[in-house]
Amino acid sequence: MFVLLEITSRDLAVQRADRLKLSDGALVLSDQDAARFIDERGFALLAPWPKVPLPSLSAADPRPCWEGFSITDAAWRWKEVLPGQRLCAYGKFICNRGAFISWRLLPAFYALFGPADGLEEEYVAQSMTPEARTVLNIIEAEGPIDTRVLWREVGPIFAGNRKIFVQALATLQIKYIITVSGGELDGWSLHSWDLVTRQVPNGLLDHLPSAADASHTILLQLLENAVCCSTALAASILRQDRRSVKNLLQELVAAEQVTQVHVSGEATAYWLLINQTTNGVS
Repeated sequence: MFVLLEITSRDLAVQRADRLKLSDGALVLSDQDAARFIDERGFALLAPWPKVPLPSLSAADPRPCWEGFSITDAAWRWKEVLPGQRLCAYGKFICNRGAFISWRLLPAFYALFGPADGLEEEYVAQSMTPEARTVLNIIEAEGPIDTRVLWREVGPIFAGNRKIFVQALATLQIKYIITVSGGELDGWSLHSWDLVTRQVPNGLLDHLPSAADASHTILLQLLENAVCCSTALAASILRQDRRSVKNLLQELVAAEQVTQVHVSGEATAYWLLINQTTNGVS
């Protein structure tokens, strides 16, 4: 039976703050803590972003942020160290923001957004620009390769236009073709790049879920991470139109996994995991 629940904005903030700790309540301090946090959350941003109320490693780090920025020393280091140790994937994977994705969730993201028909087919289908293909060819042949060396090789080809280079890297990350594979930490950090398929654990991407199963997996983790979310946020994460996402959410409602919730003071209807209908939700 459908029942509209209600949560106060204060209780929502408290519960979201809880998502910035490990499942046993411990703080995120060490590299091991950070890797465990990503595995428990499934995916997390590098730094908090008001538009997307997801946990971030920087917000989970209790130490102070840089003055004028929303990132800590440790989080800045983790974006190179964790993928460098092959503990997770990192790149501009979610809403064009830096994000960590656990190995347990990566197959779902890859099934939805990755080059399911192969890299050559992506290019033939014209969903990859010639510039992105040029960058990819070098990464495929020479990766892991750091940004400085990569730019040295493609700069003359792009007539020194670094904006084209940055866009090509972004395109390849959005398509889950490349990932950060480590990087330098001295001064302003510098990424190394490699193919996603070379960085993941052996066999991880051999048997991908269906698009429907992948969507449900990501949606359920999104609701766990954000406590509750709007259809618009879910559509943004899944890169689908709102009607399609609402249909997916209604399937989860029918399966008695999800219900709707009203946040006090807001007109938007939100979605909530049924197993979270305690602790301030009534």
